[in-house]
Amino acid sequence: MVDEFKNCYKNYRLIDPKRPTHKVLLLCILSFATFFRQRIEYFYLFKTNKCYFKFHMEGSEIIEEIYKKTGAIFITIHSGSYPMIFKILGEKFSTRNIVVPFNYHRKVSVFNLFKKHFIIWGIEIVRLGDAMPKIDQILSGGGSAILFIDTEIPINDKYKQKVKMFATSVNMTTGPVYLAKKYSLPIVPICVIHNKRKLTLKVFAPVNCGLKRDDEIMNELAESVEKMVGLSLGRWQPYDKFLFS
Repeated sequence: MVDEFKNCYKNYRLIDPKRPTHKVLLLCILSFATFFRQRIEYFYLFKTNKCYFKFHMEGSEIIEEIYKKTGAIFITIHSGSYPMIFKILGEKFSTRNIVVPFNYHRKVSVFNLFKKHFIIWGIEIVRLGDAMPKIDQILSGGGSAILFIDTEIPINDKYKQKVKMFATSVNMTTGPVYLAKKYSLPIVPICVIHNKRKLTLKVFAPVNCGLKRDDEIMNELAESVEKMVGLSLGRWQPYDKFLFS
């Protein structure tokens, strides 16, 4: 976990270079506390079939309107109890299957547990690297995808693009834009926000690709990520080389 803590510190430091060191360290500690608490809440959910939180979705009408015609490419970040996104969307919109590519690169991983448990809500967790057949099947069939874009994804540089985020030049995957254009789907930023024992899944305005250039869309996505991180300070889990990759 040493490398993860270092990455967390560097990511938080780049967000606000003027923030005192002790406050950056506090954000990192809060982030790790959130991570371990999130794992406990996840195991509690599937052991007891009960949720620790009261759920609320802000902007559900956005998804409802999109789902009248098609699916969506959801983008999000690792904030708070982010696995609850799968439960909330899977239960509320049960007629649409969802695929979630999982970057399985650590020795200790919850990949198999996530894959086993979330399938009951129509959530397909697939290993990044051999995910395209399942992604194609679900998106071609009117389903959706959830992409976590605040992570270092092991892909060729031609599938990345430089964007400005927190006044920093960041390499961000063009995956959301590629999938949105290939399957004619909107990109919808979503984010988990905590308030004591209340969990809100916030849905932001969709990014419709249309005739926009890829760089325009990518910069809009970068702005969305900034907003999500700003709403999740202390609960964000930036353990990869994201802002400085």
